[in-house]
Amino acid sequence: MMNRMVVLSYNSGIDDDINRLFDELKITGFTKIFGAHGAGGAGWKLGTPVFPGTNNVVLIVLPAEQIEPLERAIATLKKEFLKNPGIAMFSVPVEVHGVVKFLEERAESDGDNRVED
Repeated sequence: MMNRMVVLSYNSGIDDDINRLFDELKITGFTKIFGAHGAGGAGWKLGTPVFPGTNNVVLIVLPAEQIEPLERAIATLKKEFLKNPGIAMFSVPVEVHGVVKFLEERAESDGDNRVED
């Protein structure tokens, strides 16, 4: 099974919407980094009076076949906003090592597709 690392960067103001999306897609394992600064399609976000706002960044490892449903859900979410909410999604192939690999194998043998720390 081929896994991919998804990097999702989005305006921190829509964090509840992203959490709801993860719940709907049953994405239960991820790492979230709060308060990231940067620039993109929605402009600069530096957490300052001149460039207000910040981004959150989420790292998610998913089987390749789960990437398209996530992409579609993000596209649908973007349409809910009148103004560009500033969501960017990237993915790259990833190898899983160590404890996570062991947990994945155990979950597959148990019929459970979740990986928990």
